[in-house]
Amino acid sequence: MTQIDIISAALCSWKENRGHGTQGMQSVINVLMNRAKIHGTSVYAEVYRPLQFSSMSYQHDPQLLIQPTVDDPQFTDALNLAESAGRGTLQDITEGATNYYAESMDKDPPTWAKTMKPTVVIGSQRFFK
Repeated sequence: MTQIDIISAALCSWKENRGHGTQGMQSVINVLMNRAKIHGTSVYAEVYRPLQFSSMSYQHDPQLLIQPTVDDPQFTDALNLAESAGRGTLQDITEGATNYYAESMDKDPPTWAKTMKPTVVIGSQRFFK
């Protein structure tokens, strides 16, 4: 992974799942790594693939314009996780997942979830491959 891959993975994981702490952010990085491997692309390409990670590309997502502060301890954790992924030492806690969604009491699962195999639930996120 390049430095831009690491920074992109850290930012995406922080925006997408900092609410579930280190494990939540790790799960997003795992999905990014799994997608990049399957698609033969970079982590950067997966982060910014249109409408895949809404916090990074969807204009109506409230996380889109939020940035961590320099001293944000959660972003430091996200960077450390992304660096571990870059070294190939980050464990995949998603069991190979390439997709996830946040559970919500007010909506049905996305249609794509019906065609994929569930792997794990981490926090309020359901993971699939």
